Amino acid sequence: GYTQTVVNTLANLAAANKRVLVVTPRRQTLNELADRLSSIGLGGLGVRSSSVWFDLVAAISRHEKAQPVDVAAAKAKRGEARAAVEEYFEVLSTKNEALGVSIEEILSTLASLSLMPHAPTSSARISKSKLLQHRDRSAALELLGKAFELGEFDFGPQDTPWFGARFESADQVQDISDLAAKLSANFGELRESMNGFVRELNLKPANTFEDWGVYLQLVAGIRLTLDRFVEDVFERDLAPLVAATGPRTAKSELSGSDRRRLKKLAKEYLRPGMHVADLHVALVEIQEQKQRWDSVTLAPASPRVAAGVSDLQVMFQGFSADLGQIQSHLDPSSEATPLVRMPLTELGSSLKKMAEDLLPLKNFAERAEVVAQLTEIGLGRVARDFARLHVKREHIAVEFDQVFWQSALEYAIAKDSRILGFTPERIEVLEADFKSFDAELVKLGAANLAHQQSKAWHEALAKHPAEAEALKNLLRSKAATISGVAAVAPNIAPTLTPVVLCSPYEVPTVVGSQRFDTAVILDAAGTNVAENLSALSRVEQVIAFGDDAIASPLGFEIECNEVAL
Repeated sequence: GYTQTVVNTLANLAAANKRVLVVTPRRQTLNELADRLSSIGLGGLGVRSSSVWFDLVAAISRHEKAQPVDVAAAKAKRGEARAAVEEYFEVLSTKNEALGVSIEEILSTLASLSLMPHAPTSSARISKSKLLQHRDRSAALELLGKAFELGEFDFGPQDTPWFGARFESADQVQDISDLAAKLSANFGELRESMNGFVRELNLKPANTFEDWGVYLQLVAGIRLTLDRFVEDVFERDLAPLVAATGPRTAKSELSGSDRRRLKKLAKEYLRPGMHVADLHVALVEIQEQKQRWDSVTLAPASPRVAAGVSDLQVMFQGFSADLGQIQSHLDPSSEATPLVRMPLTELGSSLKKMAEDLLPLKNFAERAEVVAQLTEIGLGRVARDFARLHVKREHIAVEFDQVFWQSALEYAIAKDSRILGFTPERIEVLEADFKSFDAELVKLGAANLAHQQSKAWHEALAKHPAEAEALKNLLRSKAATISGVAAVAPNIAPTLTPVVLCSPYEVPTVVGSQRFDTAVILDAAGTNVAENLSALSRVEQVIAFGDDAIASPLGFEIECNEVAL
């Protein structure tokens, strides 16, 4: 950051044919700057007072090796990439006329909300058809505050089965809660009876109330079958009998005599005096019963019927009808599992909670009225989410802000389809392209500067051959100084020493009476005007780098050692 900014400044000044005097009290800073210039192909652009001959040779070497580069093409590519990025930001900054804000402003607001000490967490949305009426949020906040006062946010869908229940009157609330209490009291008896039924028939343990119904329906069907057929019918492979009693087909492999024989055999499984209207249908049902029986038994066995199944079925059907009545009043928009499909343990707990925890039904009529008003203005889902989060009074406003701006973001995106074209993948590509082309242009910029300075160097040599010869002799002596170069080759020196790096304390000795266009003061927080007066008096412009946070002076200590180090 710091050093790179200085490098960019020097390169731009040199490209503008400005001579620059860089001064700092720290020799390390000058060396770091020279190294950075060398790393980007501009070795010798800055000539250090402590390494004049080395830096001059590096500059001459760079001048002789410099080649022209196609900067225009690189600028064009970078320009196209920049235009694509600017298009993305232009879409973000375009204001939505209805909302009066841009997507960028919405994202900024949401970011600010997320940084609050108690950041909002609501994920509810306001429907697009109702969103605009909530730009003035006073009415919504008033209703939400009223819902809070009535205790609407005290219980969420995760807290009670009664959440979101629907009733038409206070009497209906009482009737349904009484019914829940009745079912809770009878559930243990039903469960014990059903478990005994399952154990007696050696069936797989039921998981849900619905499984009980499946078992009872299967056993009822088997009982009806055994009333009409002998038990051996479940032991035989019925496929040939089903084929023989079914309608004839062109692809049938049974001859007429075989069909008659198998039909007669099928009738022998009927109990004496029994008759069925359609033997084929009856046999198909027996096949299905056998398959279903085999799928629910713990061990292979013939289908059979348990004692008292009729009474158990009556008990089950009555319980099922009451359960269905309760289910019809529970929250229709809930994602919770229906009562009949709940695990039996969970069903028992839910019934017990509905019977004992009646606080969620308190002042139901008043709360239902407020919820209806909220739903009418498009905030039904918001109230539901606030109940899930148990939002406190002091957090209602900020949570609603979160809901509004999230909804506004989706609204703005839906209204401006251009933003949908900027997928995360495309944005990543745009960023990568701009970064790549910009880096390439920067790289070529250094090479282009080197080529420009090379041209100026060769032109100066051609115009002033005597100075060129004197400079060559000076360099051969390996005793060149910056002021000495300016003395023997005053017209060539600017192309060889466009940037001079030295300490402010040695400026008079290093540069003599030479003048510069700009002085760059580094580590400025660690020096003062008096120390840099020699540099300041030789320039027309001053650029200072460094403050209390960057490149500030560090303290040091001196201690006496008895033993020499």
